[in-house]
Amino acid sequence: MLETLTIFFSFVIVAMTIATILISRKTSDTNTRLLFIWFVTCGFIHFIVEGYFSFTNGTIAGDQTVLSAVWKEYAMSDSRYMTSDPFVTVMEGFTAVLWGPLSIICAYLIYHNKPSRHLLQTLVSFGQLYGLLLYYGTEIFDKFDHASPASSGVILEALEESAAVAVAAGGGGKKGKVGGTGGSKKVN
Repeated sequence: MLETLTIFFSFVIVAMTIATILISRKTSDTNTRLLFIWFVTCGFIHFIVEGYFSFTNGTIAGDQTVLSAVWKEYAMSDSRYMTSDPFVTVMEGFTAVLWGPLSIICAYLIYHNKPSRHLLQTLVSFGQLYGLLLYYGTEIFDKFDHASPASSGVILEALEESAAVAVAAGGGGKKGKVGGTGGSKKVN
């Protein structure tokens, strides 16, 4: 387990570091930097990690890859991930093919200071919140037959989605900075 998580989080940290370096060259605004890093990280996780689950969910139990090991760990807190539960499979597929690429597009729009980023941030974040509500709603309806509400994986999922909405609602930046409503592209 520790080896799997170390490898997984190493890739996440590398993605976040690259995102930090890229956005730091563009702006010094903390809100803009955090938004950019957040959406790059979300895009990476949604598209790669959840995409992997979506397309290999029927064989994960027997696979020996790092990503399958990540899902096996996650399944310890929600058994639906090892049973190819139709709802979870569809939800993760939707997340991978829609929220993953849209998160990367959102990061691109933030990087280039496009006003449309605000609408996309809100759309992606509320879409993730909607998925979270469906995820928990189905499990509550089933009286937590597959998951423990106290499991760390379930708590991390809730924190991720809640933070996404908070980040989008917070906007980002001040006038005259990349994260704001206009102005220069580089602020020192």
